[in-house]
Amino acid sequence: MAACGGGQPAPTDADLAQAKSRAALGASVFEQKCASCHGPRGEGLVSAPPLIGATALPRYPREQAGVQLYQNPQEMQHQAQLRVPGAASRQTFVSAADLHAYLTQHMTELKGPTDEPLRDEDSWAVITFVLIANGAAVPEGDISAANASSVLIRPE
Repeated sequence: MAACGGGQPAPTDADLAQAKSRAALGASVFEQKCASCHGPRGEGLVSAPPLIGATALPRYPREQAGVQLYQNPQEMQHQAQLRVPGAASRQTFVSAADLHAYLTQHMTELKGPTDEPLRDEDSWAVITFVLIANGAAVPEGDISAANASSVLIRPE
């Protein structure tokens, strides 16, 4: 058991090697666009959560604007009014499609003024890389919009 404040459980070398061999484009894009914030092994850094490893991709991802959103009663009420009755109050990570939706939304919020947005095919390549590294059952043809809803992040 890790002590409080200890590092996140890191992805194994075998998991990363398999992901790099099966998703070379995703590994390359991850290294260029994601590693500076999420760590070279996807282990997470102070600035961003882990994407690869035992604590990566929780069912309920953290809210990027969480502190502001949940301290503003008017915004909380507005969000509650917009939510479909019975729907979860927060987005969940169940499938690759959920991860893509989150990535698409939050990368536009987080990119710097000189950063190029990720092309959609690069987003799918990174998602493929990350999910393979996390041991998800990824189809041989990689993940795309056509099959993303059926690719589970973790077995249910």
